[in-house]
Amino acid sequence: MIDSSKSGMGLYKELMKHGCISDIKPIGTSHDPAIKKSVLFRNGEIPHVTQVAQAVFLPGQHVKAHSHETMYELFICSQGEGRVILNNQEHQFHEGDFILCEPNDTHEVINDGQIDLVMTVFGIQK
Repeated sequence: MIDSSKSGMGLYKELMKHGCISDIKPIGTSHDPAIKKSVLFRNGEIPHVTQVAQAVFLPGQHVKAHSHETMYELFICSQGEGRVILNNQEHQFHEGDFILCEPNDTHEVINDGQIDLVMTVFGIQK
């Protein structure tokens, strides 16, 4: 453990959390309950962060176009490939790619690949 008195990281020491994604029971997303996510952190656990989750889209699944008024959403692809449509502009989304959706950006995620599309999603307050 880091000695926060020497590092200036007092707040972060209190927030440190260790776990394994495979130990977290997946739940359905609010946009489509068939698309599963494992929530690592919920609103209120980290300042200004509404959620950190790993979402898994099976081949053919997609979240329809929507927006969020009060938060940014950052997607980081860790497996698979698909498309993200951001404000009517289509972006290919592959392993290692990231996309930032700002408040009120209309966005949708589509897994049109042959394997699961796995991404980490960060919700950040406006």
